[in-house]
Amino acid sequence: MSSSKSARRRLGGHALVLSGVALLALASSCPPAQVQTDVIKIDPTRLTTRCGWAHDSATFSCFPAVCSHPYHTESCTFQDFITPNLAPIQVGFDHWYDPGTQPCACWDWFTDSRRAYVLFGDLRKLAQRQVVWAKLHWGETATGESRESCPATLFQVTGPAVSYDPPATEIAAAAPSGVFVTDTVKSWNAGRDNHGFMFTPDREAFGEEPSRKCLSQRGDFVLEVAVVKP
Repeated sequence: MSSSKSARRRLGGHALVLSGVALLALASSCPPAQVQTDVIKIDPTRLTTRCGWAHDSATFSCFPAVCSHPYHTESCTFQDFITPNLAPIQVGFDHWYDPGTQPCACWDWFTDSRRAYVLFGDLRKLAQRQVVWAKLHWGETATGESRESCPATLFQVTGPAVSYDPPATEIAAAAPSGVFVTDTVKSWNAGRDNHGFMFTPDREAFGEEPSRKCLSQRGDFVLEVAVVKP
């Protein structure tokens, strides 16, 4: 009699263990509860186009019969707009090349590359809020000088953007539908220095290649940020 009771107790214990495992498995298969969010839209505070020039003009020397050439680079600020007077900015390049003519066929080329910088300097709307996701949106058109909309790459600027080539970390290809920038915005909201975003054209160096032009205007920037409801 005692042996049958102990057997039933052991079976009961196994049943409890099995039912507990089944409940855990069921719980793990259930989707997590949806986080309730508010979507906040933030406008930029500064839009800048910076240009990088490269020029190589070669001249022919009859003796010795060589092309000599000074190579020159320079940077500039092409456009700089501050709230509330914001306007579209440019990204792309304008490359001109002349191979020269005989008998003195020495080359001459000039490249003007343009990078676009976008700063969202006022993030007070995100203070004390938990960021769930963030996405950067913009409008894009080819300029009147170019029928081609330029592919570009989006970067997070990690140092003062006072030159054509500031320190930066690549985020993603700049798709026309926008780019998620969640990690970047979370880091800014946690106290990391905010130096904005940078768009660079897919190419910036050409040298002795055929002339080519590709300039896009980017405007209507908005930063959408989803935050957890209070």
